Parts: sequence; C-alpha cells; structure tokens
Amino acid sequence: METHEHELYSRFEQYLSHALSREEKIVLEQELEDSVEIRREFEAFLRSKKLAYAAGRYDQKEKLHAISSRHQAIRLRRKRLWIGGSLLAAVVVILFALNTIQLIGGASSPAEIFAENFSLPATPAPMGAREDSMLFAAHQSFEKGDFERAITLYQSIPADSLTAFGKSQIALFVGLGYMRQQNGSAARSSFSAAVQHQEQADWYSALSWLQEKGLEVQAQKAFESIARSPGHYYQERAKRILEKLE
Repeated sequence: METHEHELYSRFEQYLSHALSREEKIVLEQELEDSVEIRREFEAFLRSKKLAYAAGRYDQKEKLHAISSRHQAIRLRRKRLWIGGSLLAAVVVILFALNTIQLIGGASSPAEIFAENFSLPATPAPMGAREDSMLFAAHQSFEKGDFERAITLYQSIPADSLTAFGKSQIALFVGLGYMRQQNGSAARSSFSAAVQHQEQADWYSALSWLQEKGLEVQAQKAFESIARSPGHYYQERAKRILEKLE
C-alpha cells in the first residue's frame, strides 16, 4: 500500500512539474476522471504542496527567532509549573462551562454555520500549470483573492484545450469565485458542471444556500442529500450541520 501511494505521489509530482510525457499525462488525467479515490489523493497532495509552499515563504531568521522565543517561554513555564498547572485547570473548567452553555443555547445561526465550515480549497497554483498559461494566471488571481479576474480568465480558456477533469476543476473554482462575490445562483450553476469534483461541488453548493439569507430550507435539503449519500466525503460534516440547523 505504501509503495503504491509513493508511486502515485511521484506521478503527481512529475505531473505538476511537467516531467511526464504526453502519453503519461493523458493516462494520469484519465485516472483522475475515472477514480474518486485517486482524485481525493490528488487533492490531498495539492493541499500538502500548498502548505509546504506557504511555509517556504518565511524568512529563516524569523524562524530561528521564533524557535528561540519558544524555548525561552518553555524554560519560564517550567520555573512556574505549579502556577501553570493551576491556571490550566481553571481554563479547562471555564471552557467546559462555556461549551455547556453553548450546547444549551440551541441551534446556531446559518451565518455562524457557514463561517465555521467554509474554507477555500487549495488551487494547483503555482504548480500544475505553465507560468505563461492563462490557467496559471487564473490560479494566481484566485490565490490573491482577485476573484473577478480569476473568473474571467478561467472562462476564457478554450474548452478544447482541456480534459474533462480540467473542465470540471475550472467549474469548481469559478463557482467558488462566485461564492466569494456573494452570487450564490451563479455559483451553484457552475458547481453543477463540476462533475469530476462532485463531492466538493455538492458541499460548496449546499454551503452557498446558507450564505444567502432566508434560504435555510434549501440549505437543509442540500445537506440532507449529502448526509444520505453512503461514503460521501462530507457525509459526517453534513450530519453535524443538520443537527445545528434543527
């Protein structure tokens, strides 16, 4: 199993760095279209690459300074262990009490549920597209929060230059861009075309109903559909949201 995952991640890395031959690239993209599991692995791989890329932006001196500061803080805490233990116990009691109050308080508001559950997925940028391509520019605009420009660029990419997986991926990010522009109707329309990213499209489409005031009934129906889908990646999260909406 580990050998298989290593080989798969190696192919992902080669795909993003354009090291695969044209034939190998077509084979991998076909596997991404056909296999939900491989798509999930690819999305997880992209997220890890994004985190690694972001971490690499920090200045090394700042890292060393932060490490030094943490060590000093640790030494100080050790000197005052008995105080720290008492404070920790007090914090635990307070947090438990606050959590109990929150549970007693009843259902969360749609806005609160949306804020707790909405986060943007990692785009393939700056990997996965050549730097001189429109796709790369679209991903970069999305990463920078310029969603209007990102949508325009995504929609300007010739459809005949994309695989079915690529078209689905673009539909997903266009939908997310519309969500950030508070345009739920356009977002859901775009998500309906993200057929190779169905689970993510289901999830964000359901969240888009929560984003709009007065559409809680539609949101509840969308989350119920996810909750009733065996094996759906977001099934358990949908169930938790339904509990909060009650």
